[in-house]
Amino acid sequence: MRAAENRRAGFVYLIMAGIGTLALLLAFGLLSGPDGNYTFEAIRAGTRTPVTAAIALVLVLIGAGSKAGLVPLHAWLPLAHPAAPTPASAVLSGAVVKAGVIGLIRFLPFETGAPFWGAVLIGAGVITAYYGVLVGITQKRAKTVLAYSTVSQMGLLAVLLGVGLA
Repeated sequence: MRAAENRRAGFVYLIMAGIGTLALLLAFGLLSGPDGNYTFEAIRAGTRTPVTAAIALVLVLIGAGSKAGLVPLHAWLPLAHPAAPTPASAVLSGAVVKAGVIGLIRFLPFETGAPFWGAVLIGAGVITAYYGVLVGITQKRAKTVLAYSTVSQMGLLAVLLGVGLA
């Protein structure tokens, strides 16, 4: 039985990671500077139409949000934690999901601000934080509780990033 659960966890993780990676790659393509320059300086200095900027921002939110485990892109976390050995589960909770937050920090336009998108990120963060708590307290397995705790904490970080963006 555990082998089937582990295979399902791995499959869901691969699907979610693939969707997130594809979204980030598409965002990078839209954000690249002149002459295809992908440095952070070129991305920040580039000028984009509002539509292009909005599409890139949605793609970044999807890509980094799936890595960070924001609802509804969190589906892989509660499956991966119980399936992983305890040291790997700790790494998932401590480092892997933070990569999504770092992605948001690097690519969100904090210097110019985006009040609408800040509000969207705050809303997603509040939903994620409360969802993680409400579902987490109903769980019996410690690693599943850890997974939902991680989801909740990423929601709080999303709220903070949304406030900064707004």
